[in-house]
Amino acid sequence: MVLLISILLAGGLIAGAYFLFRTTDKITLPLKVVEYLDPNCIHCKDFQATAKQIKSEFGKDVEFTQKIIPILGNSSFQASYAAEAARNQNKYNEYLDILFANFEKRNDTDYVAFAAEIGLDVNKFNLDRESKEVQDRIAANLAEAEKLNVTGTPTVFINDRRATFQSYDDLVVQIRAKITQAKEQAAESAPQ
Repeated sequence: MVLLISILLAGGLIAGAYFLFRTTDKITLPLKVVEYLDPNCIHCKDFQATAKQIKSEFGKDVEFTQKIIPILGNSSFQASYAAEAARNQNKYNEYLDILFANFEKRNDTDYVAFAAEIGLDVNKFNLDRESKEVQDRIAANLAEAEKLNVTGTPTVFINDRRATFQSYDDLVVQIRAKITQAKEQAAESAPQ
């Protein structure tokens, strides 16, 4: 009898905790997924395939953004300025791909050659990567990352909450759960 009462009480506590602590945040689509990355980070290079999968798999349900934070020294800053200069010509993804594909090449001549290889206006690229606009963008990313206590890369946030994952599948489970929750909330609040 005591065992039965204990089991019922434990079950009640578990159910109560579930309803008390579950996320009741209003979630809307598209989900905001943000990756903080350093172009000189080997783990970011490895994560790039995951970033592309997220973009293609979830389409309009996910707004995926990459924010560069050069935390690995001077050459990270130079690579970051180059990638952001490529963003100004709508070739950020292509430039980041070429940076990661040529991970061992990290000098000024390489950055310019990469720009030419993907068809950037090299003169504009050179002006942009030294511009205050690009440097301010990187500084803003760093300040934002510091406020969020981002100390390593890649770090991913889903709707302003840090995601903890070991694999692509782990991250996908979290994204799918949030998408499902957003759709359920939308259906509940829809006029009948």
